[in-house]
Amino acid sequence: MDKEIYVNISFDDLHPEKWWGAMNDKWLEELSNFKEKWSDIKYTFFTTPNFEWKDENEYISLIKRRMHLLWLRIPLLKFKKQENNKFLISKYPEWIHFIKKQTAESFFEICIHGNTHYQRYVLPHAEFDRLSKEQNLEKIHDAVKIFQTNGIKFTYCFRPPARWVNKTLKESLIENWFKYLSLEPRQTTLSFEKENGIFNIPQNYSIESSTFDNVFQHLQKHNYLFIKWHIFEKLENGIREETLRNLSNLLIQLAEKYKVTFIHIHEIEKLYNDNTLQNVKKI
Repeated sequence: MDKEIYVNISFDDLHPEKWWGAMNDKWLEELSNFKEKWSDIKYTFFTTPNFEWKDENEYISLIKRRMHLLWLRIPLLKFKKQENNKFLISKYPEWIHFIKKQTAESFFEICIHGNTHYQRYVLPHAEFDRLSKEQNLEKIHDAVKIFQTNGIKFTYCFRPPARWVNKTLKESLIENWFKYLSLEPRQTTLSFEKENGIFNIPQNYSIESSTFDNVFQHLQKHNYLFIKWHIFEKLENGIREETLRNLSNLLIQLAEKYKVTFIHIHEIEKLYNDNTLQNVKKI
């Protein structure tokens, strides 16, 4: 157990909607239970401050998508969305107070997961699909402003909703002081771009898998691990009994072989500068 590994556990889609991160959801209790065995565990939440995406019948959604691809883009065919800024976090002061408390205790870290998680056409939850640079900047500015106005401490780290990016999104984020980018879901190696001063965050393991061979193979050459979840339990890697069991089993196996240290994403720069992280790709 002489090798120390650094583990980040992140979740997508946090916002104050029932089943997606509301205060009375069972997700918090279930995640907090891990403190009984892992007292220093911590979590990163990619948060959408004005969540608008609204799930609709999958068959209706599919028909709309196909019609959009034929450029039949009229108001009648728009994807449904939450109206009147229903889940704008500013409307939930108790939720904001709760999030501030968790970040102050270093239990939670907040990162940015778009602004609305909504797109009118083609793919309803791919907010940044086919946007111009001006549209990128507007959405990024709006998201940052909401967090700042509500006094929520956040890390300048960005993961795009539905993993969709456009050709100017990275440039737009760098211009707005984002230091950590999670733009490529297939990336498995942490990388650092010297010219831009940014870190590209990998995704080494998605929690729906109950086998860990790839994890231990990765750790033969690296001493970091990035674990990916969604909050909503009905998604493939959402929080539910099965995935909670997967995390427990993984952490037990990791602890048998390594010294496990949990980290937030904002800690990566210092670990990198101290030459603590192994085989970070330099670009």
